[in-house]
Amino acid sequence: MMEHLMRLFGVKGFPESSEIPTVVWHVRAMSAERAIQLVEGLPDAAGLRLVAVDTGCGLPVESVSQTMPWPWPNKAA
Repeated sequence: MMEHLMRLFGVKGFPESSEIPTVVWHVRAMSAERAIQLVEGLPDAAGLRLVAVDTGCGLPVESVSQTMPWPWPNKAA
């Protein structure tokens, strides 16, 4: 029986009216909706508009990795 692989999503956190995310999480989940659900409960996500972008395949387990500042130092948004 073949296991279902989790997809890898970049979940971006946007302040209320900004088009530039302030935080990005790398999340392995079955769907974009599930990726957002996993991030919604984190303290850093409070008050942010969350958008999940599918970036590719992951492992057969859910996970959320360390948050990162955005834009990254010395990188353009």
